[in-house]
Amino acid sequence: MITFNEILNNLEDTDKRIIPGIDPIENQCVLYFQDHMIESVEKQFYKITNYSNPPKAANGGANLAGCKIILPNGKSFHALVFHGDLEGWKADIENATTKLNISLGNIINQSSFIVGNLAFNLDDCTIEFY
Repeated sequence: MITFNEILNNLEDTDKRIIPGIDPIENQCVLYFQDHMIESVEKQFYKITNYSNPPKAANGGANLAGCKIILPNGKSFHALVFHGDLEGWKADIENATTKLNISLGNIINQSSFIVGNLAFNLDDCTIEFY
């Protein structure tokens, strides 16, 4: 029997997927959070996006984008996409990751991945879609 994921994999050509954050999309922002490898990515996402109480974000939402960037040093980062109140969401995410001691990264100039004061060429990173 064919599984649902096998059907989806046949429909979507992963070679044609675009790395979230490469191309700007109006009213949407992408940040990458470091995977601490202790809990599932979904649990980490939930903790980050539900940390602020009350949240600063007045509207919109956030989701995992199904993309992982593995840096040359072996650290992994997962794409978190948010829309709506971009300033509020960014403040909530930055507050949560600071308090939870989780690094944030982002893509600039379509070719570099920035984490703190470190820059990595995306060509030197491994990109995985899930």
